[in-house]
Amino acid sequence: MASPPPPHSGLEVAPDTKSYIYPNPNSNPPLSPQPQASHPSPYTSPPPAPYPYPYPYPPPSPQEKTICGVRRPTFWLALILIFVIIASGIGGGLGGSLAIRDIKRKCSNAGFNIDTGSDTNSNSNGDTRTITRTRTATTTTTEFSQPTSASTTDITVPTTGFLSLSCPSLTGTTLQAFSSTFRVTCGQDSPGPDIIAIVAYSLLDCARACAAYNTNLGTRGCVGATFNSNLAYVDAHKGTCWLKNRTGGAIVDGLDGVSADSYAQVVLQ
Repeated sequence: MASPPPPHSGLEVAPDTKSYIYPNPNSNPPLSPQPQASHPSPYTSPPPAPYPYPYPYPPPSPQEKTICGVRRPTFWLALILIFVIIASGIGGGLGGSLAIRDIKRKCSNAGFNIDTGSDTNSNSNGDTRTITRTRTATTTTTEFSQPTSASTTDITVPTTGFLSLSCPSLTGTTLQAFSSTFRVTCGQDSPGPDIIAIVAYSLLDCARACAAYNTNLGTRGCVGATFNSNLAYVDAHKGTCWLKNRTGGAIVDGLDGVSADSYAQVVLQ
């Protein structure tokens, strides 16, 4: 059916019968699909465990009490140690003072002044010296006899002359000193360095010194001793008895100007 004529005559516009496509301003352009990642998905940490405390950190531990900035046990231990050291020093000083006082008292009773070193009991002639003691004195009659008690408080120590020595009859005999046995040879001596020189007033005392030396040493350090009865040897050779650590190469009657009967040697058996 034909369309009715327009109400106006003249120029006419023919209707456009073509169809057009208009873009939609609200539509988004199509997106290309994203390529899938070849690596696994990133690690996701598990949710944190609930705290056992109402806040993230544990409560602070109670502060230990101190004394002067030092832990209590350490302070008391140090204080006790200081008291012990002070008490030891006081006790040692007191003991030393008492010991010195006792020594001075004993020396004063014996007539010896410990401060000046003077002996008030020396005789004027210098030949003998008398020592006063407050205990019972002992005397020895021969080189083998045991000490006997004497009811006197004074003893006289000789400083010149010869001590008792029954040589040459002692050669080949044995002498018992404490728990040690010695063989005696008159006029015999062993050369070489000696252990020590002492002043002994009998052959028995000389042998006893050797035995006592071994007892204190714990071994046979002294194997013999030489005793000289001449008291002049005290000043010339520092003694009358010489302890020996060896007896090899013994010489009989080898001391110049000394009689073989005035000295003897004891050898430990």
